[in-house]
Amino acid sequence: MKRYQVKNAIKTKRHESIEVVYTNSLRKEKGITLIALVITIIVLLILAGITIASLSGENGILTRAKEARDKTQISSIIESA
Repeated sequence: MKRYQVKNAIKTKRHESIEVVYTNSLRKEKGITLIALVITIIVLLILAGITIASLSGENGILTRAKEARDKTQISSIIESA
């Protein structure tokens, strides 16, 4: 259930006017949620950058796998000769 704070309750003969605003604690919760979202996105971008660099660098996993494949093919050719 939402928390409200009644502010400036004015009663007139024609109608009742009540201004309702969110409390400060509810505003802080929204701010914390936004900050948490931004931090999460930044962490995910950093992890994605590290992963891409480790896969496709000069000494990356894909390069080492190709080198291992070439060595295996050369060894199999030498053994069969």
